[in-house]
Amino acid sequence: MRKLHEINKQEYAISNSVFDSKNRMRIVGIGEMDGEITYPANAPFNPPENYPEYPFKEIDTSNTVYPLVRALLLEMGLDKEHFGTPTWNPLKQYIKRGAKVIIKPNWVFDISQYDINALITHMSVIRPILDYAFLACGKKGRIDILESPIENTDWDRLHSITKAPETVAFLKKKGVTITLQDIRTECFVEKDVFNILGWRLKFFYRKKRPGTKRGYVNIDIGKKSALHDIGNKVHMMRGIQHWAAKDVQNAHSETRHLYKIPKEILEADCFINIPKLKTHRKAGVTLTLKNLVGMADKKVWLPHFIEGTPQDGGDESPSKRQWHVKLIDELSIIHFFKKFGFSFRPPGVEKLWRKKIEEDLLELRNVRQANWHGGDTVWRMVYDLNMILFHADEKGKLHSKQQRNYFSIIDGVISGEKFGPLDSVPKKTGVVIAGDDPVLVELIGTRLMGFDENKIKTITNVSKAAYSFGSANLSDVIITSNKEKWKQLLTTPKSVAFTFIPAPGWQGHIEL
Repeated sequence: MRKLHEINKQEYAISNSVFDSKNRMRIVGIGEMDGEITYPANAPFNPPENYPEYPFKEIDTSNTVYPLVRALLLEMGLDKEHFGTPTWNPLKQYIKRGAKVIIKPNWVFDISQYDINALITHMSVIRPILDYAFLACGKKGRIDILESPIENTDWDRLHSITKAPETVAFLKKKGVTITLQDIRTECFVEKDVFNILGWRLKFFYRKKRPGTKRGYVNIDIGKKSALHDIGNKVHMMRGIQHWAAKDVQNAHSETRHLYKIPKEILEADCFINIPKLKTHRKAGVTLTLKNLVGMADKKVWLPHFIEGTPQDGGDESPSKRQWHVKLIDELSIIHFFKKFGFSFRPPGVEKLWRKKIEEDLLELRNVRQANWHGGDTVWRMVYDLNMILFHADEKGKLHSKQQRNYFSIIDGVISGEKFGPLDSVPKKTGVVIAGDDPVLVELIGTRLMGFDENKIKTITNVSKAAYSFGSANLSDVIITSNKEKWKQLLTTPKSVAFTFIPAPGWQGHIEL
């Protein structure tokens, strides 16, 4: 087999010759692995050979992900005229010399009861993007890897898994200006007070975090927020942590919608989004759009649902929960005061509780926190964050003109189905998906999973955004791939798509 950089350019020419930037057509690329579907184990995840454009010397012959990403960038036609030479620079149309670049993975949590690789973006997918970002921005540029995992994530334990610190250290030694930063200014730590014969009491306390090096901007987008038409129901809005209701209400009112965003992001010239391909209990899927929840500090400010049933003006659940379920919730869910909290669980309740929740959600009974297809709040908060990313300047002021370049590549080598986003069940799919329109990449990723994009609100409500950040129109997209079958996603998706199992509150409602 010939090495990829030896393939004749004409043989590997981009197949969609009808691409025309004047007509605003967008290419979404899908790359699929051949052979065993697995991630390489060894940091810093060097490429398997010294490609002509590779800026360093070290290689790792076991790495099959790096060439997958590299081939996808070529398949998309990025700087194809220089491919096979030391000057190939596939990200140069997004990243100029001296640019400030943000890399945003999905590192939501550090623990999984199934497989952590189904939960978080793997560093082997990020590494080639880091190399090509460096080729584009050069030594005078800056690359910041930023993430805001959920509040009780242990940052150090997370990166004992990702091996991001080893990768960053390697690149620093090579002259790359790069940082790895936790966006959070606060987390909470959990400790077992006792765990005797299944009786378990957990204690939680808040802990300050240093946050990012350049600080934050509090951005009030006011009436431009997608939450604005909720109107006088803002007092019913709740976040993912039900104990933080006051925090949500302090950040959101009938006239105010506040988000805390790192200056590194607002000052960036290019934002590269590297999410995971997985299901989500509140949004249906978490791909390019939902991944931006991790670009905000103060997650307690982020609305996730409106308390109550639709009959009561809420979207938390289709019907009220039964009293005994509420009792279990009161015992089991974290109760937080100003600086500390607790949860108490009788013997066996956790296992039974999980099983009961799944059974209830399949029947749409006793739904909690909008973990169902009828939720109508999360997409609004997600839209606000995407609008800020695309349209807020370095001071947080919104403009109709896009403020920074954008590129996304989804890690679907090992994907997550069913209990996403925190308990994703692994699904070996062996794909990566890329493009520069977040909505179209989201749409194609949704179809590839075997879901109907017309039933996912983060896609269907795009026209309701005050400022555009993408297109949900299939006539605006061209799919290119190393596998001919994926081009059929535009015409006969059922014949080629994977069959992901949705989260329980979505099963039977979004499948193709």
